[in-house]
Amino acid sequence: MMNKDKVKLFFLCFLIGLISQMEALHLVTITPTEYDGAFSYPLKGFRPDIQKASNATPPYTTISRHYIKRIEVESNASDDYTKLVEFADKNWAHLPALNIRVLPRIYIDWDSKSGNEYWSADILQRIGLQSEGPNLWRTQLVKDRLVAFVHKMGQTWNNDPSIAWIQTGLVGYCGEQENPVNINDQYTDNMIDVIRELHAIGFGGIANYDLTGDYKTNLDIVKANADKMQKEFGYRFLLTEFNCSSWTSEDRTLALNFKVKNIGSAPFYELWPVAVVLIDEASKELVWKEVLTNIDFSSW
Repeated sequence: MMNKDKVKLFFLCFLIGLISQMEALHLVTITPTEYDGAFSYPLKGFRPDIQKASNATPPYTTISRHYIKRIEVESNASDDYTKLVEFADKNWAHLPALNIRVLPRIYIDWDSKSGNEYWSADILQRIGLQSEGPNLWRTQLVKDRLVAFVHKMGQTWNNDPSIAWIQTGLVGYCGEQENPVNINDQYTDNMIDVIRELHAIGFGGIANYDLTGDYKTNLDIVKANADKMQKEFGYRFLLTEFNCSSWTSEDRTLALNFKVKNIGSAPFYELWPVAVVLIDEASKELVWKEVLTNIDFSSW
């Protein structure tokens, strides 16, 4: 009689375990609705200059350009990467707290006015030409130094997490476009066509649109059109389907599948990790996180 009871108990435990496993493997499928608004995604979007981004962060800003005179980071050929590092530490240490990455743009000649040239001092001394002279650009020394300086920037800043990407701006005049203050519907449609055609991830010339009404624009229309353009920049991942186990526990496996589509204008070019997180619906606190391996979402 005792043996029969043990057999019954064994089968009961086995049945409970089997049902638990079946429940854990049962997948709940969700088809999310696309969020219609714009996000402040990293490494894309409107790109104001660093002064504006630092003092009063405009909506969506995650990238910002910093104009840098050549002589601020290199005085002569013997300068190593130290000046570049010191400049970054002095000027960009506050950016991570703002969730902003910088686009350093180092330039030599600002415009056609004399006195706006910023050559490294030893170049002028060795060649003996005036800083505003056009022949200076044609010398082999200048060409070699430009190539070497680009290489130096790459060695110094290639893996710097505070930098989005580098704009050399070294040759010729700086050359800025006009900054529109009023983003109307026709302008927006034209810019969206340009963003799509060029697979653009960010623009600077349109970043300083009217945010205050100082230019007598309709701020509701301006913001709505800024939202439209922000959605078109770079990547925009749409989660079309998601399914997971109906329940799990600490000692069990969580089955997880999802389908995602990039409906933006360009890939995400960085090899960042992808993680799945569970957030408490009431408190919004992080409950669980798992970094997924062998996923390259730059190909999405």
